[in-house]
Amino acid sequence: MFSFIRRALKPHYCNRFTELKTCTFHDMGFLHYLQNHHLTSFSTTPSSKTVDYLVHSCGLSLKTAQTLDKKINLTTTEKPDLVLSILRSYEMSNAQVAEIVSRVPSILKCDPDKTLKPKTDFLHGLGFSGPEIAKILICDRSFLRRSLERRIIPGFNFLKKFISNHDHLFRALKNRISQFDEDLDGVMGMNITTLRDYGVQECSIVWILVCQPRILLVKNDRLKETVEAVIKMGFVPSSRMFRYAVRAKAGVCESGWEAKWQGYRKLGFSDEEIVSVFRKEPYCLMSSVEKIRKGVEFFTRKLRWKLGDICECPVILRLSLERRIVPRCNVLELLNSKGIIEFNMNVCSLPAVLKLSDKDFLKKFVNKYKEALPEVLKAYSGRI
Repeated sequence: MFSFIRRALKPHYCNRFTELKTCTFHDMGFLHYLQNHHLTSFSTTPSSKTVDYLVHSCGLSLKTAQTLDKKINLTTTEKPDLVLSILRSYEMSNAQVAEIVSRVPSILKCDPDKTLKPKTDFLHGLGFSGPEIAKILICDRSFLRRSLERRIIPGFNFLKKFISNHDHLFRALKNRISQFDEDLDGVMGMNITTLRDYGVQECSIVWILVCQPRILLVKNDRLKETVEAVIKMGFVPSSRMFRYAVRAKAGVCESGWEAKWQGYRKLGFSDEEIVSVFRKEPYCLMSSVEKIRKGVEFFTRKLRWKLGDICECPVILRLSLERRIVPRCNVLELLNSKGIIEFNMNVCSLPAVLKLSDKDFLKKFVNKYKEALPEVLKAYSGRI
């Protein structure tokens, strides 16, 4: 028995053995040393109280709880119990409560009566359901740190001036409108007035406010430059596409914008063709130059398309080459080669298939033929 202990101890306690070489194994002091310094290392370390609480009271997995144990240390369960009670009082499901705790663990240490309840009561009073409140807390992790009187209520009142639809308000709050430090009436209000002056439709202004509010936080002169640049490329302010063009142009700095144009030029596109691509699919100029290069090379080299064909349907450049375009082209080529279907891989036919949902593509081109042609599954998974 002691020989086993000696072997186990050797890597860690060789110096100790040197110091104690005069001791015998029957020496009670040495046995006491073994008990305190080695044998205890074989015992299983019990879960911490925080981990136990996160698992049994909050519904987190053991792995998630152990990760969060490093971030929070619950010395008492008094406040956490009150926090969970408040959340569940809004009829949130156990899964929603668990997600809130896992994404915003600091909520367990906040003041339930001064920090949490006034804000959740405010949201509930506005007509937001328990699940919607849960989503807001999850998406805007700084929500609980914001002052209700100085930030959240003024932000909501600003939104109400332009948004009456409940779903749009909910989406705006999820997009963390409460965290903006700027004077919303001053900065956003001026920019909204500018968009109206250019003739931008109210539905487009609401879309920007709800989905891309940061566009309205830039300096007014910069917003004007963006709008005028987009108009110069042929977009009409009253059109639905105008909002997407403004989003794309505002989302890329000037040096990045020029780099993307240079990237298209190197691939052989003329400036007129680049404008054509941008007008049909503005977000194409938000994709990386490398992504565009790979997409263009696939269509021009493998499928023998011309650049003009890509300009006809530039949305294909935004699709994932590895996860969507290549697997689907593999399936179509296999079915063509076996004479099962006749499909022309040109710009008139292919884009519609590439834009299908995964469910519809699988139903129409994979599941339909997998019994007669098992290889179709391999083609779709990239094993052919």
